[in-house]
Amino acid sequence: MKRTLALILGLMLLMTHVVYAKDQCNIPKIDTSKINKGVVSIQYNNKSHKKEKVIIEKDNSRYIYTLHKSKEIENFPLQMGRGPYKVVLLENVKDNKYKPIISDTFQVSLTDKNQVFLQSVQGIEWNESMDAIIMAGNLTDGLINDEEKVKAIYEYIVSNIKYDFTKKNKITSDYLPQIDEIYQESGGICYDFSSIMAGMLRSVGIPAKLIKGYSKNATSYHSWNEVYINDNWIVMDASYDSQMKARNKNYSMIKNPALYEKKYEY
Repeated sequence: MKRTLALILGLMLLMTHVVYAKDQCNIPKIDTSKINKGVVSIQYNNKSHKKEKVIIEKDNSRYIYTLHKSKEIENFPLQMGRGPYKVVLLENVKDNKYKPIISDTFQVSLTDKNQVFLQSVQGIEWNESMDAIIMAGNLTDGLINDEEKVKAIYEYIVSNIKYDFTKKNKITSDYLPQIDEIYQESGGICYDFSSIMAGMLRSVGIPAKLIKGYSKNATSYHSWNEVYINDNWIVMDASYDSQMKARNKNYSMIKNPALYEKKYEY
């Protein structure tokens, strides 16, 4: 009888431990281990299928992101420079109402302020195994300076990725580019062009921003790039240039900043 009771108690303790372990996996977590590289990671395995958002604030600036169900961990940029940040994870309650789940505040001390623009983050997710990233390495192999590398990747994208007017009309507000899908399909919208450009350039060590805003070269909300060459940020708009090339019209890699109104940078 005692042996049976001991066995039952042992099984109960084991089951409690397993349940606890599962619950631990589902606990939201803000990972600040890479903040001095310009990245904060959010871990949130939501089984309720509710929509979650992340707010990242510094001083008077705020960026809002939507977490995606297909990923348990997502990386977000800390692109507002050195100083104190606040990160809040929120869960949808009803309609457009959200409640905070977890938050954290921390100090970011970037040794290189451009390092954030080399990272893999939401909207610019890349890794060494991607075909597009392998192509970036092939295109720049043997090239000496950053200007040559940027030109090689830019010309490849403008010549091989076509603007997809059909896709433009199907995009939802929470759409995120997938770099290898863009590469395989050889097409996309402006957001796709700026994502694959940033990912390919970052993979070869060149800081690149994905920019959202407005341009006199576009009729609606637009996305383009800023790229760091020779100690300066230059404006590039591959989706516009791809369309110009398709129409046999003149275009240039470097754009006039006066034609572009930046709202957000990533």
